[in-house]
Amino acid sequence: MFHSQVDFDTGSSDLFLPGTSCDSTCQGHKVYDTSASSTAQDQKTPFSIQFGDGSTVSGDVFHDTVAIAGLTATDQAVVAATQYS
Repeated sequence: MFHSQVDFDTGSSDLFLPGTSCDSTCQGHKVYDTSASSTAQDQKTPFSIQFGDGSTVSGDVFHDTVAIAGLTATDQAVVAATQYS
């Protein structure tokens, strides 16, 4: 499990966080270090999405345990982002 604050985008159902391989677009943000999580499992699946405003996110999909406000989801898909626009 990885501990961090997350800003929720209610317009998207995807959960993505800046990963350790993220380029300068993630500078200044705490990164999701999958190697520090005992429950992160690499799905070896690339992820890419473009939003209505033209912004994009790409990265790699992991399954991990996510706990929010006392609720825990196991096997939750989480993207370790390599690029934000």
